[in-house]
Amino acid sequence: MNGGLFWAHPWTAGGGDWCFRNEDPDHPLMASFKSLPTVFHLGDEIYMHPTPPFDRSKVRVLISLCLDDANTAAAMNRFIKKRGEDKVRADRDFAVSWCRRWGKGRVFYTTYAHDTRAWLDPARLYHILGGLQYALGDVKVDDSPRNDKK
Repeated sequence: MNGGLFWAHPWTAGGGDWCFRNEDPDHPLMASFKSLPTVFHLGDEIYMHPTPPFDRSKVRVLISLCLDDANTAAAMNRFIKKRGEDKVRADRDFAVSWCRRWGKGRVFYTTYAHDTRAWLDPARLYHILGGLQYALGDVKVDDSPRNDKK
């Protein structure tokens, strides 16, 4: 239902700040990130989802990890060295937050909020609040999937 399943977390809470990409800057659920650049750094523990069930063509990805950052890519590479290449998504598509329709309902997902820093960060708190309002049906947003990975 949520569009993902925990597989592993190469980007652990104690590992520092990770690089993220705002894939949909004009989306209402991304309003709290307006003051940040499209590519930004935050600390948290980030989950990786296998295919299936995660499939970008079935969800509207709002935030993803950005592997252009050396520290973020290094965490993935350390994980590969320990566990093997087959334990990481081959397409390197690491979505962090998305929304989607499910039947007559709505689903909001984010891997944010494992770390105290997330609960002290207004951008992430308002992002989660907006996602909850969307899931409850209080906020109408475009939740159509976009297949274009940023």
